Amino acid sequence: MAQIVCRIEKLHTIADVGRVAGHNDRAHPVPNADPDRARLNRLPVGSGDLVADVQAILAKLDGPVRKNGVIAVEMILTARADWFARDRLKVVMFERRCIEALRERYGERLIYAKTHLDEDAPHLHCVLIPTEVKPDGKIKLNARALFGGPTKMRELQDWAAEAIGSRLGLERGTPRIYDHEIQPRRHMSPRAYRAALDREVSEQRLEREAMEAERGALIADRVRLDNEISAFREKSRLLEAALAEIAGFKQRLIDAIKDVGRRFGSDTGVALANQVRELIRLTRDDFPEYKAYTCATPTPRQSQAPEHKVSGPSLG
Repeated sequence: MAQIVCRIEKLHTIADVGRVAGHNDRAHPVPNADPDRARLNRLPVGSGDLVADVQAILAKLDGPVRKNGVIAVEMILTARADWFARDRLKVVMFERRCIEALRERYGERLIYAKTHLDEDAPHLHCVLIPTEVKPDGKIKLNARALFGGPTKMRELQDWAAEAIGSRLGLERGTPRIYDHEIQPRRHMSPRAYRAALDREVSEQRLEREAMEAERGALIADRVRLDNEISAFREKSRLLEAALAEIAGFKQRLIDAIKDVGRRFGSDTGVALANQVRELIRLTRDDFPEYKAYTCATPTPRQSQAPEHKVSGPSLG
């Protein structure tokens, strides 16, 4: 269930009020606001000149304003963007109920309300003058009576949930735990939130780029290995072809030696076989690849003419 968001900022000087007015009137660019939708923003409460309205009220106070005293309080009311879901009716109902609840609770202290629809989540900027009527009838500022201390802040959140949230299907936000052993949840300003979000996005981008670089390196390694494997297979194929050719050549030599023996006698055949054996030994020494090949000596077959049979060591 979506939660209602209610937070305040205490304004101590007219300069603070002017800063709020400038932001709400989009006098300066707002990073998370869409300029094309700024025309949708509206002012349901106020004259349009927030600084002049605050000054006019301060001028009616009895007595001077305390140094560093709170002259106004800005309250922001909103909910998650996905709760609004660009639903116009929800926006109107939310705006209307917020203003009604603020007037019921604070009366004429509410002097300004600006609805922003140019950001992801519609929200209201409301300004209250924390005046108090003293027993003697004098009107003075007293922000502490309305917003001073943890108890008042809890009461404010309870009020927002009951007076506004319960009417619209929004629940109260998670209460802050005031325990020195537990880190309490704290509000993060839009600027700090955007900075943190930018850092997170930047870290994710760097991580993604590192992963892409690593993936590219792995792909390059795979291509290199595939090329090396292809080259090795080609060399193996050529070597096998060469060894097969050598085996055929050997067989032809054996046949030729046998033929020499039949024609010129066994002694000549044996001498020729010894020369061929020495040639094969030299070949093995000069070409290490040849050592991997086992030259099987074929079994001598009985000659048709026994008188010309060649004897002696094989060519293995």
